[in-house]
Amino acid sequence: MNEIASKLKTKNVFLDTNPFVADNFFFGGARFNQLQKLVENDIINLYITHITKREIEKKIVDFFTEAKTSFKTLINKHSILKSNDYLREINNDGLLIKTEVELIKKFKEYVKSCKFTTIDINSVNIERVFNKYFDGMPPFGTGKKKSEFPDAFVVAALNDWCLSNNEEMYVISADTDFKNSLEDYPNLIHLEKIDQLLDLTIDEFTHARATNALENSKEFIGEEIKEFFADELYTFYIVDATGEVDSVTVNDLNFIDPFYIQSTEGNAATITTTVEMNAILDVSYIDEYLSLFDKEEGTYLFEVSGSTQVDFDESFEVKFNIEFDENDYLTISHIILNNDKSFEIALFSEYYD
Repeated sequence: MNEIASKLKTKNVFLDTNPFVADNFFFGGARFNQLQKLVENDIINLYITHITKREIEKKIVDFFTEAKTSFKTLINKHSILKSNDYLREINNDGLLIKTEVELIKKFKEYVKSCKFTTIDINSVNIERVFNKYFDGMPPFGTGKKKSEFPDAFVVAALNDWCLSNNEEMYVISADTDFKNSLEDYPNLIHLEKIDQLLDLTIDEFTHARATNALENSKEFIGEEIKEFFADELYTFYIVDATGEVDSVTVNDLNFIDPFYIQSTEGNAATITTTVEMNAILDVSYIDEYLSLFDKEEGTYLFEVSGSTQVDFDESFEVKFNIEFDENDYLTISHIILNNDKSFEIALFSEYYD
């Protein structure tokens, strides 16, 4: 076993559904590419179950169903958009259905290219699973959530495989019920995210240097993130009004996760972490009650503007690249916030009531 692999307790890795959801099913992204490299270099082996495959495919279908509904609502509100052939094709479901099919195909191709081993659930002791349900044990809980049956069968199948093969297995899942259900199975080692696994695969010397540079520059990194957050106004999406964020004042930033080293190349590394941010957003918007909207034209005949401030208090992932010299002096670049997804904000609290 090489030096990198020796840091891992086991080569066996199972991915639950939510790591795929968290990365927007972007199989060409850095995380999934790095996993594939680890497989190709015989550092890890990836596992999945038929239940997990079906859950992932259903998630993709559900997301596109929601997207189609949201887009139709937008088109109906702003009918002028129907004049565009491309947007009209989306509204007729053709393009979205095609994209949905292509994404499911990419998932299947990724499973094949990464040589996922599919673990059979047919040998799971059904009575044991139902006993957990009736006893209110994880993943069901005291509420006896029937929706957790798939996870219960998956966990039991993973444990059976480990016992049969005298192996351990990393199980990557951010689902709390799924995590709690692993407590009775010492052969199943929980990790919350893919980045924790990737961090374990960095050679010790490079990991120590990068970690030292990161810890010594923590305040500097925080200031860079705050400045970037304040500048990227386009990353906000107002869910209950037509408007935009005009300016941002960051009050506070705290790191609530360690720095995870996703990959390294020489003196460069890709880092992920989670921060908690408090900021005040200055927002201008169209007052829909005082403005006049023409439904046929899909435009406002006249607009009355309003302004307000929104208290932003959220935690989110931050990804960035670093370079460090022989003195471990650090520079930071290519910052990505919230997995490159927009931050949703509401101007009127009743939107979420």
